[in-house]
Amino acid sequence: LEAPLGVAYTGSLRRYGRYLFGSGRSRTKLLSGLARSGMLARIALTPEDMPFEDVKTAIRGALDDGLSYLSLSFHSPSLAPGHTPYVRNSADLSDFYRWWDKVLAFLQESGVTPVSVDELIASAWATRKTA
Repeated sequence: LEAPLGVAYTGSLRRYGRYLFGSGRSRTKLLSGLARSGMLARIALTPEDMPFEDVKTAIRGALDDGLSYLSLSFHSPSLAPGHTPYVRNSADLSDFYRWWDKVLAFLQESGVTPVSVDELIASAWATRKTA
C-alpha cells in the first residue's frame, strides 16, 4: 500500500484541481495563470516551503469538499539543520516544528482524527472490495 503525497487545492476552481493537474498533459501556462489569478493552486501538505496559511486554506477546502483522507509529509533529513534547503539552521528547525504545532492544532479543531497504519490498510482493502 502506498499513501500518495498529500495535496489539496485552493481557489474557486479547486474541485477541478485533480483533473487539471492529474491529466497527464502539460498545461503549464493554464495552471500558472490560474494560480496567479487565485482561481486554482496546488498546495502540498508539508512544512517544506508551504506557508501554514496556504496549507490551512487547502485543508479547509478539502474538508468542505468531503475529502476523507489527508496525508501530511516531509523529508526526514529536514529534522536536522543543514540537510535540506527547508531547514538550514536552528531557526528554520523551530519554524518547522511550529508549523506542525499549528497544523495539528487546526486539524484537531476541525475534528480530524489520525488513523493507524492498520486502519489505513483496512480502509484500503474495504474500498478495493467494493470497487
